[in-house]
Amino acid sequence: MLRARTQRVYMKATAIINPASSVGQTSTRVDEVISALGAVGIEAEVVLSERPLHARDVARALGSDGQMVLAVGGDGTVNEVAQGLLESESTSVLGILPFGTGNDFARMIGMSNDLETAVGQLKTAEPVKVDIGRVRWKQADNAFSCIFVNAIGIGFDGHVASIAPRYKGYPFQLGYLAAILVALTTWKDVGVTVSDLDAASSKQFTGPLFFVTVGNARDSGGGYTINPKASIVDGRLDVCLVRSLPKLRALRMLPSARTGGHLEYNEVQYWQSTGIRIEMERGIPIHMDGEVRSLNASEVEVTVDPRALNVMVPIDKINDI
Repeated sequence: MLRARTQRVYMKATAIINPASSVGQTSTRVDEVISALGAVGIEAEVVLSERPLHARDVARALGSDGQMVLAVGGDGTVNEVAQGLLESESTSVLGILPFGTGNDFARMIGMSNDLETAVGQLKTAEPVKVDIGRVRWKQADNAFSCIFVNAIGIGFDGHVASIAPRYKGYPFQLGYLAAILVALTTWKDVGVTVSDLDAASSKQFTGPLFFVTVGNARDSGGGYTINPKASIVDGRLDVCLVRSLPKLRALRMLPSARTGGHLEYNEVQYWQSTGIRIEMERGIPIHMDGEVRSLNASEVEVTVDPRALNVMVPIDKINDI
């Protein structure tokens, strides 16, 4: 049953558009976006991102005036805009028009990939405070940090993300599948120790790792339901750990991950937590919301920040997140 509505209608917005998203096709649709928003009464000021992290910088510079800030692009664009809003401690609300190849977080909140449908959803959507993930990692002697709104992939998952840009010109599912197949030929499992921060010194796993995906939302990689039990409002993260397994068995497991069926495999551990720590024998790749952040992370800590981000969610999807 839906809760009582406290809707605020946003008549103005800043649309931060990533023209490189959807293999560059978004650059040809800027006028279409402005027109579609105007058709539902939303006046948009448009800013085109020009480089990596530019969308973050634009969102951070907007200040805290309670407006709607639209991320027009894929999961990486959503991540950057969200990070900018959080860093500025903005009271603005994040809206999403999914123009990427994966759009996993947009799918989680029920946003349509059809532009006209999506702007109609925004007009009647409600702001909802959702969880985010925070990540701290080491590389050589340096420490880094970042946020994610959808998921972080560690190990093979990060390795695939580092290869995937080579196949951006393919239809997305074919491109991602090609990246997985190539990644399988070059990936070597790494010894890790995974501890659950909910319990002091609680070792969840020690041994050779294939990958760990920590999900705030359910899907990764453009519709692979790696964390099928995840919710973005429960104050917890979902951890899917796959220990070392033969490559042919990994290939057999892959199709089942489209629907969450991979949880039935003996090599898979799945649990929920407010945070985990992973220590590696050697540096390995990690991605956040599909964007590679390190190729040689040697220690990673992931925690949840409950209800930290204000996001516009379609009214009929609020009970599903």
